[in-house]
Amino acid sequence: ITFRVPCLLCFDLSIYLNGMGEPAIPALRVVIADDSPAMRDRIAAFISLIPGLSVVGLACDGREALSQIRRLLPDIVLLDLRMPRMGGLGVLEALREERIRPTVIVLTNEDREPYSSVLLATGAHSFISKDTDMPELERLLRQLVLQHAALLKLGP
Repeated sequence: ITFRVPCLLCFDLSIYLNGMGEPAIPALRVVIADDSPAMRDRIAAFISLIPGLSVVGLACDGREALSQIRRLLPDIVLLDLRMPRMGGLGVLEALREERIRPTVIVLTNEDREPYSSVLLATGAHSFISKDTDMPELERLLRQLVLQHAALLKLGP
């Protein structure tokens, strides 16, 4: 027996808007942590185009990222692997110790292979190349929004 399951990514996100084009569900809250102001701005602009996401914090280093995550309790964190004062791995380790569990997507320009098992074991959801994987980042973010909407529609 074969079951066909519809692909969530095929759904139009606008179905989660009310009749006036405003979100019918609360947006997922996002913190972006990257030491490059240009990259932070680029990612924030990119996220603003995806319904169901709201950037609530921008951080320029790992310590600031950790502070904002503790204070804002975002649903999603886009976390640069290499940053001053504390790298992405240090942030992940601190979050794990404190039992703060946002969905963390690590952004990197580095070769992913040496880091993959450590990042995933430390709590990263996935990791994306800043240079080449923006379509993959969009796919992941849209998938998270759809999962969030589906859970809200199911209710408690």
